[in-house]
Amino acid sequence: MLGPNTQDDTTCTRRRSSSAITISSLPPELLLLITDYLPVSAIVSLKLTSNHLYHATPLPKAYHAKPAFHALPLCEQRALRRNLDEAADLATGRRQCLLCNCLLHLRFFPNDGATCDLHSGRYMSTSLPPGLDAPTKARLERLAGFSQEAYWVAISRQLCIHTGRVVRWDVPACECGCDSCAHVSVVCYIRISHSSLRPSGWWLRSDHDGNCWVQEYDAGAGSEASFRPPTCEQESKPSQLAVLGESPGVSRPIPVVSLQVAEKTAGTRSLDTLLV
Repeated sequence: MLGPNTQDDTTCTRRRSSSAITISSLPPELLLLITDYLPVSAIVSLKLTSNHLYHATPLPKAYHAKPAFHALPLCEQRALRRNLDEAADLATGRRQCLLCNCLLHLRFFPNDGATCDLHSGRYMSTSLPPGLDAPTKARLERLAGFSQEAYWVAISRQLCIHTGRVVRWDVPACECGCDSCAHVSVVCYIRISHSSLRPSGWWLRSDHDGNCWVQEYDAGAGSEASFRPPTCEQESKPSQLAVLGESPGVSRPIPVVSLQVAEKTAGTRSLDTLLV
């Protein structure tokens, strides 16, 4: 009969062995059952996880047949190319934007994001977006009542690559119904101000330390000139920027803070030192 110490050791060994079960330790029969429910891009991602899964997981027939591959949904094709080409692209210091599919230098991807910063303007708004959820809308409306100076609030949201829309920003919920499209995290920006006046234009700026701010442009009262982002030469003179129609305007930096920081500092006179 086993003694108490030996029984305890056996129980601990069984617990350790049961907790150490991973997908790599599953028998091939279970792997085949799992992959039957996965899209092609997910199977490719699973194969690229380890050498064991690479050889143990078979590729679907749709991957080998070129006509069948092109018959796959567009999101499925993009996911396959992304899984296979991303490592090679990163080795050359480049990355493919999930939104515009452009292969760009890594400097165009702030904070190691999946979309390039050329799309940052589409995540910025001076009014409440249509798909914003009610709790966040109430929090932002409360901040607008306390604000003495204009500032921008950064809010993290999920971007659906299939539709190109931001969930709980552009639309209340994702309705694409696709199993393979990526949902990536993006930072959206909304302007908080007690005044009803809005700038003529704005663009997001950042420095090498990761601090960001919004450069706002005012065309002036009664001016009908439209906004145009500055050139490199004009950026050296931040107080004067060119607009269409050759009408001068004035720009100013506006701080960017997170929603949590904005709520903690609601009612303060200055947010200049609270850059995100």
